[in-house]
Amino acid sequence: MKRRGFTLIELLVVIAVIAILLSLLMPGLKLVRKSAMGTRCAANLKQLNAAWQMYIGDFRVFPVPRSKDIARWIPPGKVPASGAPRGLVSSVTWSWGGVNWHGTGTNVPFAAADPLRPINPYIENDLSIRDKVGTFKCPLDNGSWDSFTTNQNIWVKVGPAAAGGIGGAAGTTVYEQLGTSYDANDWMYCLPGSRTGLEVPECPEQSNFAWWLGPQHLMTTPSRFVVLGDSGVMIAGRYPLDYIRQTPKRSGWWHGVQVGNLAFFDGSVRLTPMGEVTTERYSFYMDEGKHAGLDAKGNASYRVTAGRQ
Repeated sequence: MKRRGFTLIELLVVIAVIAILLSLLMPGLKLVRKSAMGTRCAANLKQLNAAWQMYIGDFRVFPVPRSKDIARWIPPGKVPASGAPRGLVSSVTWSWGGVNWHGTGTNVPFAAADPLRPINPYIENDLSIRDKVGTFKCPLDNGSWDSFTTNQNIWVKVGPAAAGGIGGAAGTTVYEQLGTSYDANDWMYCLPGSRTGLEVPECPEQSNFAWWLGPQHLMTTPSRFVVLGDSGVMIAGRYPLDYIRQTPKRSGWWHGVQVGNLAFFDGSVRLTPMGEVTTERYSFYMDEGKHAGLDAKGNASYRVTAGRQ
């Protein structure tokens, strides 16, 4: 008996059905992939948070890079202290741990841990930690932007030295710029009652930086106190959207608008809705009763939201 083959119309119908099924599946597959990347990001923070706890257990202070002098806020355009990595403008928030990029000219760049960043020895004894560099990188890290102008934040010009960069990695992710996708909570180094979240060299009474602060100063519930988080949300995530749309803040919504992975002092890591400095879910203040402070008009610098779910 002669076997009947498929007609052209039948083949086209089958192809069309397959195309429709694929179009239905692709969004779901993308969501699954993004969810897996988000899970990897949370796992990174879990490991880094454990390293923080070990450091704090040994030294009883929050990790600061190198010394109290080098760990100060370095204004853009000024030369960092001797020995500080090139390109860093705020070593308090991201020099606690991470990698530096090596390789100049046409050399293939590679990442190696900076042995002077205090957390690195707790990630792995081998300070090159070649197989651990991914711990510092959120898979969803696609850089950060100024929330008002939408200009991308560039701290250091990476790429070949011949092109004006520092050599090493080429790219605009936070990880490629700073060696880590995760920021420390800068308010962790705030003197209780300080009025700003940064050091203000020209106004010492407003400055927050204190290298000797540690868990003994913590007056906030450990399960709410933020230690680390996605770099993209650690600034803008502390403000309501209507505010950051009018006032420039560094932002990068890697997991969704007003959502970020946060690591807490009790060791937990949670994907957290954000939009304030302190809520029932989390707090950036070590002492919520003192840190809020008052602005020049006598108003609270940040809103303290009670009972927010």
